[in-house]
Amino acid sequence: MELHINIYSVSLSPHVIERLLVLNKLAKVVIEILEDDVIISECFIYKMLELRLNGIQFAIDDFGCGFNNTERLDKYKFDILKIDKKFISAIDNNISKYNLVKNIVSLSDANNFKLIAEGVEKKEEFEILRRLGVKYFQGFLFYKAMPLNKVDEIIFQMKDFVSEMS
Repeated sequence: MELHINIYSVSLSPHVIERLLVLNKLAKVVIEILEDDVIISECFIYKMLELRLNGIQFAIDDFGCGFNNTERLDKYKFDILKIDKKFISAIDNNISKYNLVKNIVSLSDANNFKLIAEGVEKKEEFEILRRLGVKYFQGFLFYKAMPLNKVDEIIFQMKDFVSEMS
């Protein structure tokens, strides 16, 4: 199970990194860099490397919005690309959005990114995205956002369930 955490690059203090490493022992942690994050420190690359060496992946959140663009994909070598909800919403009746997402899927495939569609709220959106080749989805169609303490509770419940099934 993956645990995606939205974070700003400047928030990656030694204390936060330590906590992320502990969480990564409970669930596979993915750090999502937000679209309005101005990455100004070259130290960020070294922090990414340290976390990657410990099995943590990085996602570019809300791709196509704010600062999250193709230049960032190349410079920071993200593992996961997340399509912003604004491209997903009403894709079932908007040919422009459909074509944009189709191109993002091609970009993702060509660069071996794991691709996640954000903000999937309708079954019709899910079906179209699946036909376009998207394999991973996030949105209210599947689960509502929740506070971190609730996530911990769910992770422990899932681990107990898996243990019982083994």
